[in-house]
Amino acid sequence: MPEPAGRRRAVTLLALGQMRRRPAAFAGLAVALFLILATLTLFGSLFAADLTAPAAARRAPTGPSLPVIAGAFAEIAVLVAFFVVVNALGFALRQQHRELALLRTIAATPRQARRLVRGQVVATTLLMTAPGWAVGAAAAQGLLAELQRRGLAAPGLRVPGTTVPMLVALAVALAVGLAASAVAARRISRIAPAAALTASSTEQGRTGALRLLAAVGVLAGGGLLLRLAATRPAEQVDKAGQAALLGSLVLLVAVALAGPLAARVLATALGAPVRALAPGAGWLADANLRGYARRLSSAVVPVALLVGLSGTMLIMTGTAEHARGAAASSVTSATDVCPAAG
Repeated sequence: MPEPAGRRRAVTLLALGQMRRRPAAFAGLAVALFLILATLTLFGSLFAADLTAPAAARRAPTGPSLPVIAGAFAEIAVLVAFFVVVNALGFALRQQHRELALLRTIAATPRQARRLVRGQVVATTLLMTAPGWAVGAAAAQGLLAELQRRGLAAPGLRVPGTTVPMLVALAVALAVGLAASAVAARRISRIAPAAALTASSTEQGRTGALRLLAAVGVLAGGGLLLRLAATRPAEQVDKAGQAALLGSLVLLVAVALAGPLAARVLATALGAPVRALAPGAGWLADANLRGYARRLSSAVVPVALLVGLSGTMLIMTGTAEHARGAAASSVTSATDVCPAAG
């Protein structure tokens, strides 16, 4: 049965009111959505630059084509962005858990609670749209020039003035945000109204068994992919790099799934030295971190994802350059030996 327009309007006003009262709680979500919009606009513009160029101007001197580069990085960005937005949105929801619990106790339905969260995600995305578009378009110009300088893009390519990449970036950001809201809001929408207010002052002590099993399975898959990358011969460095990148992404997914448990283990491991250095304040900090591991994971997991992905890309780039240098040295040595042997 459809809800009256007045009730939908009231839910929208509540969502915007929470954002005005707690702007700091949505700062992480805003930054994550801004990065999604800027990144997708960047690589979408590069993809459009190749599509709109004449066929003769698309040939890169060396390396993969521009659509391959843009598509690979865009896929990575979307995957990482989903987990970052889920954790950032989870942090924002925990900051307003008491207000959401009060709404549930005064007969707010689960659908209304989910709509409130979706409204906050959509509003934050729209606020970040213009800055994300501007930064992404400017970054596309700079990255294309750098790729051309390194010989990875054809000199005749130019970033077009079309708005299609920006609209696609907005659509993908909204899809990622709405999918993340469905994951982050499931607890507050499923909990019984009478228990919602009590649960707002506590935190679940254990991570779900299914989530832990999924994390273990994904971790094992990532280890197998990394082993596959390490056993590739030297002439298959491209395949080894693809397997290593995929393996690192799978391991990052495992970190995201095991985030609360990993945060609790990390807090336990660091708790002893902190308590020894500062017996009073250290004990309180350790107890707070272990008691609110889910809140800690909301801050730790996005940082771990970004640092892990950045480190993987840097290591892969250095390894590829080393392999190319070694191959060039072997070719030079062979050409030096052949005349001498003759």
